[in-house]
Amino acid sequence: MSTLQNFDALGVGLERMLLIEASAGTGKTFTIAALYLRLVLERQLRPDQILVVTFTEAATAELRGRLRQRLAEARLAFEQGDGGDDPLLCGLLDRCAGDAEAQRRATRRLEAALLGFDEAAVFTIHGFCHRALAEHAFAAGADFDAELLADQDSLLQAVVEDYWRRTLYSAQRRIVAHALNRGLSPAALAAELRGWLGKPWLQLLDVPGVDYASAEAAFDAALQAAQALWAPEALAAELAGAGLKANIYRPATLTALLAEVDAWLAAATPELPQKFELLTPAKLAASLKKGGVCPQHAFFAAAAALMTAAEALGAALDNELVRLRRGLFEFAVPELHRRKREAGVLSYDDLLSGLAAALAVDGAGARLAEGLRRRYPAALIDEFQDTDPTQYAIFKAIYHGHELPVCCVGDPKQAIYSFRGADVFAYLAARDDAPQRHTLTVNWRSRPPLIAALNALFSQRRDPFLLPGIDYVPVQPKPDEPASLQLPDGDAALHLWWCGSDDGKPVSKAVGRAAALAATAGRIAELLSAGRHGRASIAGRALGGGDIAVLVRTHTQAMTMRDALLERGVPSVLHSPDSVFATAEALQLERLLAAVLDPRREPGVRAALASDLLGVDAAGLLALAEDEARWEALIGRLQGLHERWAERGFAPMFRALLTEFDIAERLLDYRDGERRLANLLHLGELLAEFDSTGGGMEALLVQLAQARTEGAIEDESRQMRLESDAARVQIVTIHKSKGLEYPIVFCPLLWDLTVWGAEDASVRYHDPEASGRLLLDLAPAQGGASRRQAVEEELAEQLRLAYVALTRARERLYLIWGAYSGAERSPLAWLLHPQSFGSAEQWLACGLDRGRPRQAWIADAALQQALESLRQCAPTAIRIEPLPPAGTVFYPPAEVDAATLNARPFSRYLSPGRRTGSFSQLLAGWHDEGRDVDAVRPPPLLEPAADDFLHFPAGPEPGTCLHDILEHVDFAGDDAAIAAVAGDWLRRRGLDAERWLAAAVSGIGHTLRTPLTADGLRLCSLPAAARRAEMEFFFPVEKLTADGLVALGARYGWALPKLDFAALHGYLHGYIDLVFQHRGQVWIVDYKSNRLGLRIEDYAAERLGAAMDAAGYRLQYLLYSVAVVRWMRQRVPGWDYARDFGGVLYLFLRGLDPALGPTHGVFADRPDAAFIAAFDHWLQHGTLPEAA
Repeated sequence: MSTLQNFDALGVGLERMLLIEASAGTGKTFTIAALYLRLVLERQLRPDQILVVTFTEAATAELRGRLRQRLAEARLAFEQGDGGDDPLLCGLLDRCAGDAEAQRRATRRLEAALLGFDEAAVFTIHGFCHRALAEHAFAAGADFDAELLADQDSLLQAVVEDYWRRTLYSAQRRIVAHALNRGLSPAALAAELRGWLGKPWLQLLDVPGVDYASAEAAFDAALQAAQALWAPEALAAELAGAGLKANIYRPATLTALLAEVDAWLAAATPELPQKFELLTPAKLAASLKKGGVCPQHAFFAAAAALMTAAEALGAALDNELVRLRRGLFEFAVPELHRRKREAGVLSYDDLLSGLAAALAVDGAGARLAEGLRRRYPAALIDEFQDTDPTQYAIFKAIYHGHELPVCCVGDPKQAIYSFRGADVFAYLAARDDAPQRHTLTVNWRSRPPLIAALNALFSQRRDPFLLPGIDYVPVQPKPDEPASLQLPDGDAALHLWWCGSDDGKPVSKAVGRAAALAATAGRIAELLSAGRHGRASIAGRALGGGDIAVLVRTHTQAMTMRDALLERGVPSVLHSPDSVFATAEALQLERLLAAVLDPRREPGVRAALASDLLGVDAAGLLALAEDEARWEALIGRLQGLHERWAERGFAPMFRALLTEFDIAERLLDYRDGERRLANLLHLGELLAEFDSTGGGMEALLVQLAQARTEGAIEDESRQMRLESDAARVQIVTIHKSKGLEYPIVFCPLLWDLTVWGAEDASVRYHDPEASGRLLLDLAPAQGGASRRQAVEEELAEQLRLAYVALTRARERLYLIWGAYSGAERSPLAWLLHPQSFGSAEQWLACGLDRGRPRQAWIADAALQQALESLRQCAPTAIRIEPLPPAGTVFYPPAEVDAATLNARPFSRYLSPGRRTGSFSQLLAGWHDEGRDVDAVRPPPLLEPAADDFLHFPAGPEPGTCLHDILEHVDFAGDDAAIAAVAGDWLRRRGLDAERWLAAAVSGIGHTLRTPLTADGLRLCSLPAAARRAEMEFFFPVEKLTADGLVALGARYGWALPKLDFAALHGYLHGYIDLVFQHRGQVWIVDYKSNRLGLRIEDYAAERLGAAMDAAGYRLQYLLYSVAVVRWMRQRVPGWDYARDFGGVLYLFLRGLDPALGPTHGVFADRPDAAFIAAFDHWLQHGTLPEAA
């Protein structure tokens, strides 16, 4: 291994590979830009010849911008001959000193580099592999037509489900039951397998051989023996008289145990009852009182044998599940590859493995590497600590052994992405191949006192990062850095708050978390209040929320921290890598879109109404259910959105949806309203992208549902966005914070850690005896070497994660530590207590064993002594103090001058363009003050007869139910046939079928059998071929306006309602309940379930006109009449309205009675032919006919 040297950007050679280890804040990106500049000037390379690789799209965009900026700065410096105070530019200019032509050549190279920078080879690692395979397809043997698959989860799930069927469907019953009892399922297996894929270097350990058949046979034999000897009454009597300890063998305990064993012996499962051991001779003998006699029933010996056999069978079953999981890996990897190859797709992992495999082929691989070296004769690899064996194998195959400038920049102390496949052991192995190793020693981020404090913290141990090969090199502050932060709580850069024990016992995690977050929120509120009142400043300005960050491990912790800040009035912004599809807004939007997709599905509409997006509470839902007119208006609005979606796509509909229902304003009323609105708008943007690929409305909703259930996907476009650019406190997960910096940082929960390697059913670790090869142990022993190694690697990564968190601050760091339960397993225990954990073995023992006795440091005196030892290493930079109380400071939002928020009034008119309307939408803006026809309630003390249809429930749901029955019933059927259909629809619509069936049958029967006209027309006499139910119409409208409608009606003596709707230019759409032909004439029927009263007299024909006017139904049947006229004229040549149209019948169902005929419940009309002709012409052309 080469020795570590200080890096000199101007002096380092560019002839071979070099590795730069850049600690946090030491100018990694500046260094890459400096080397890039030298490659352009000294090696005369174009931007498309310098391969620059980093690991995320965001980092690629940032790095591309920094490189372009650096080229522009250099060009200006060379043009002017002045590098200013930039030592790099001055040094480069000095090399041209006295040579004007050399300076002009350098300027031209920089100018050319800027002009050609759009072709710069700055890629993510996957982008580079994709480009390499595409440009060298022949040499790489790549598929020319393969498409890149961003998400292979659906393919993976199909493979796992196939394996599940092949394996479990034919497995023995006990194995299947055991698998299900252990929570195994296709989804669980797919989740586990997902973490194993894309790692061709991963090696599975062999599964230990266990003879399952023998274990099962032994168990069955022991079970049969125990069953034969089972005598619960005799056993109960013997146990009662044996003189056993009463605290163990309580009568109630024995009764329950014997009953449980009796049931278990019949079921014969391998899982013994919980207290079965009480029936074994060893336990009985150990539980005797003095002078007691041990029970001698033969069953007890059989129970001991059965217990031993059950334990052996349980172990054998566990081993079968391990074999099943290993079999999945062996089946799924090649099978998934085969299916992707057949489908012509490649995953991101396939890009890496494909290029690595192509480079490894004898002969062809060397030619491919040569082609890539010619294409990219220099390479700069950023974030090299996040490499893995495949990635390094690619670069090694291309550049190793060749005298080319290749620079790898990374920091093993910041290798924190093992969950994404990064492998710090691959970095350590690659480091040994570098002939030059350099380090950056100046921290350009943090102020000197904070650097001194962190140097003291990480220098307390020789092995602060646990793993050999990862050392801490103290860094120096940048020169002449003046203090810029003024806070009321002192000048120390590191404030370490400690929490003492709870009367000598560790503080529980729940209590500790709550106190830590409350103290953090309280101090932040105090600092911001001080900033508002001139007592806290940074760089000469008032301290603001955007200057403060709180770093946490998980999204759950982030949400809890946000709530704690909200309680004190402190606004915050949440940075999270979680998918926006995992939010509550995604579920609520799915329900709302389902309602738009099918507005007639009332349960779906109610679910959407109850969401936070629409905000209708239980009382509001009940009111809507009882108000048919409002419900129909709502359905009309949803139907309009449905039609806009179908005609113009998702994006216009989504914008209209937000406006139509005031969703943004409603969400912003919540404390976290900006977060909710940001999520909703982000979802809308992603769904608009989905919609652009085609597939239709239903397909889009399916995609949304799948995205919600498929879990975390490495897709930056789906990660939750910031809800505001305002100056708010930043809440960031530590993984997300890498690469970022903040003036003030709080780390309240670094002590709160779960060591998963001590508990997981399988562990991954690097074998120190096999050159660090990554191994997967599916059956690690509880105290075995593999689990110990896995825990060591996990704790080492937690130390690196702590380093990342502690190095984000520029000015001030707040850290919380104390005697918390389980804190001895956290990285802070290792760093802060070198005396208590003198060796790695001591600390690892805490990580491996939760039940281990607490370490000595848990005592308050020992804890304070360790912290004081740290403070003495940097006494002016570190302040140790008890955890402060939560405090009572409330930070109200700053007062804003309302005048500054006034928007300029908009006076122009924007035409809505062509759109589709309906009767419900036309009526939606009409505010009638008449009585609510569905608000009548029966007298509370009267119990109506079972078949009293007048008392049938009112409201949208019952009304829809009656329409459904009439749509599907046989008009000529008897009451039994009606009852069969009615009962079905009553149940479907959630009505009490037993209570209301007789009334529904009576009402529907009366509807079908009542004479509707003077000549005795009855619906039951209409043949099926002569009628059409729910006839849909859709016809063009040139211009329909509210004022024009009233004027047209007045001209023909019709008092149409004064409505309030935007001019309609487009189409009218709707459904007519029934259209039928009788004696050569066409009739229109509309069913009305309105409750006009509870007496039959309330439905007298002479009273129905008022009800029709109150609800605007006259306009409805005029539209229906025009629709039928147009429909008939298109299909029947010579059809004449005056001769061939019978009229309209509005049937108020509650008032129909065969004995009363058309005198009750029937409103009949036949609009004048001239009026219908004028109305039709006006709708079609926007003007009245000249004859009018």
